[in-house]
Amino acid sequence: MKSTLFLTVTAQLLALVAFSAFAQTPLPDGATYSEAKALKSYAPAGSPGNTAFDAADRAAIANLIYAYSFAYDNFETEAWFSLFTEDATFVAGTPGVKAVAFKGDGFRKF
Repeated sequence: MKSTLFLTVTAQLLALVAFSAFAQTPLPDGATYSEAKALKSYAPAGSPGNTAFDAADRAAIANLIYAYSFAYDNFETEAWFSLFTEDATFVAGTPGVKAVAFKGDGFRKF
């Protein structure tokens, strides 16, 4: 009895894993697949400590990153969207998976 139960549970788990690999989640409204290459790593290729910036440029970039983070963390969607240009393309993905892109209204709906 125990071996039958074990085999049944094992077969169900294997089937679940096998069939979930074939499942494809549909793209959200307004999304397309991006031509950007999928990320393989988050590590920079070279030294991220480039010193060719002047202090004002570096401060402006840091302030923009802080503004993105603050608006996002505080659910201030209009403030967050105002930090992007009108023709912005938002590309979302994970390493090893084809990236998905959102533009215009699709970006706002995402």
